[in-house]
Amino acid sequence: MIVVVCAVLAGIGYKLGSELVEAAAADQTTRISREAQLAMQRIVEPAEVATTLLSLQQMTLARSLGQRLKSLQFLRQALDSSSALSSLYVGYANGDFFLVGRIGHGAPSEAAKVPPGATYVVQSIERAGDQAHGHFIYLDAALQTLREDDRPDYAAAYDPRQRIWFTEAMASSAQIKTPPYLFFSSPQVGITLAMQVGSGPAVAGAEILLHSLGQTLAKQKATPGNELVIVDSQGYALAYEDVSRLVRPAFEVNGRPSLARLDELGVPALVPLLAAVTEMQKGGHQQGPRTLRLSIDGTAGRASISP
Repeated sequence: MIVVVCAVLAGIGYKLGSELVEAAAADQTTRISREAQLAMQRIVEPAEVATTLLSLQQMTLARSLGQRLKSLQFLRQALDSSSALSSLYVGYANGDFFLVGRIGHGAPSEAAKVPPGATYVVQSIERAGDQAHGHFIYLDAALQTLREDDRPDYAAAYDPRQRIWFTEAMASSAQIKTPPYLFFSSPQVGITLAMQVGSGPAVAGAEILLHSLGQTLAKQKATPGNELVIVDSQGYALAYEDVSRLVRPAFEVNGRPSLARLDELGVPALVPLLAAVTEMQKGGHQQGPRTLRLSIDGTAGRASISP
């Protein structure tokens, strides 16, 4: 009888302990979800203001690179308002494009072309009939020109009118936000805010990097064994503490890098969660956190997924 009673008590204790662990995991995930949402708001709100103000600038009506360069002071101040802002730009209905961005937020292949001391880069496309002229201008912190490069390859590869942020903004009377995606100019995850210019045929836009969300997740780890990741509805990772794992190399059909899914991050504990994420998406975001039992290489684990 003593053995039976002890076994029953041990079973009850194990069950209660398991329930406490699962409840704690669910509570932690819900809290992290709230904090990630607040972090996203802190990232997006300055960009919303900058995009609205940019849409009111005279440069949205400018017809040449020289006229657009007169707005550099405003663009620098707007960029400096948020460390998450990667670039501000205007796409014109005739296919022209004018962008001011931070050095270091571009593709690795561009890093080798940057002159020493450069802080900002101007990327310009001007079109005249069938001819397109691409131009890069590298600036220091005081907006003094360090070097100017002709870039016909850039003008040939990029047309703002074919980008989703342009088409959606032109079809809307309000500011639009794209879902997170891999930027054209760099293998980094971000979102684009865009707004049609009311006084002319152009769209003002801002790019926001989401790398800081990965830093937010890293700070929330309760133990070294915790793995925290933000994904979209298809299970593609948007934020993770090791940002180098978010992007797969350019071996896809179109030769472009792509986002990594949960099962492609190289973390065994995250692989079985892909099916659970896509299944939750089918049920809608009204669901609460879902807790799962896992076995990773023979070790028991718990996972909690929260919309």
